Amino acid sequence: MSSETETVMKTIMERRSCRKYDKRPIPHDILERIVEAGRNAPTAMDMQLLRFYVVENPEVTQRIGMETYEIASKKVQRLVDRVNKMGLSNACTCDAPCCVVITVPSEAKDGPFIYMDVGLAVENMLVAAGAFGIRGLPVGLAVMFNESGILNIVGAGKDEKMMILLDLGYPDPEYDQKFRPEKTIKSVVHYI
Repeated sequence: MSSETETVMKTIMERRSCRKYDKRPIPHDILERIVEAGRNAPTAMDMQLLRFYVVENPEVTQRIGMETYEIASKKVQRLVDRVNKMGLSNACTCDAPCCVVITVPSEAKDGPFIYMDVGLAVENMLVAAGAFGIRGLPVGLAVMFNESGILNIVGAGKDEKMMILLDLGYPDPEYDQKFRPEKTIKSVVHYI
């Protein structure tokens, strides 16, 4: 295998979610490349319905996280435990300097294809981020607990529904040693 192939495989195999970030901002040109990786993901019938709201302002990212955490922490004790254990201000944006809100038009069919499109875009973005030493965390509970609030903050139209919030940032230097859980692969493979 070529060294390029090995680099891609290494990036994919080492990709893990991150729940604690340092304060370094992501340079705009790198952030653009990460988002373009998401925009270039395949979509069902090439519909390309996804809309990306990129929040580069850490204060706005923090606002999204705090508002969402305030609501979610009343129903999900695990989030409170994580904040206390890791010394975070919130367990939604995890003090990341940046986040991306992905939406689709409200009239988009709520079938499996739209979720697949979002998943493909997010994974492309996370792999691209990994190539730059950046990590991320897809936050589904943001949609469950604060969709309208987040859509309002990013200025999304009334004709949109939120699909996912994606935190992005450089990992806290101690995160992997102190907080990242071991990954045990449990899925089963059958070769026919």
